Amino acid sequence: MYVDLSKLPPSVLTLIFTINSFQGDTFDKIENAYVRLLDIDKNTELARYNLTESGSHTGLIMCSLSRRSGEWQMKAIGLKSTSRTFREMMSAIASCL
Repeated sequence: MYVDLSKLPPSVLTLIFTINSFQGDTFDKIENAYVRLLDIDKNTELARYNLTESGSHTGLIMCSLSRRSGEWQMKAIGLKSTSRTFREMMSAIASCL
């Protein structure tokens, strides 16, 4: 998934990135599962989680990007969940805002 931050309206202040196993397979059962956040312009990896090695959960709140004074700041979160959809994770997501 690619997000062009420059195209987001000014009203968007925070993005929360999540990953879920919609079918309910736990990440420890998925070989070589990982997720990462990249800054394409700088060719830099900002965050990476090796999901296979992190246990038997089906969801992860990976990180947040928040706009402060026109600049985006990343915060690693790494909160595990047994949820299969982001909707099921909403209370945990809200606690990260």
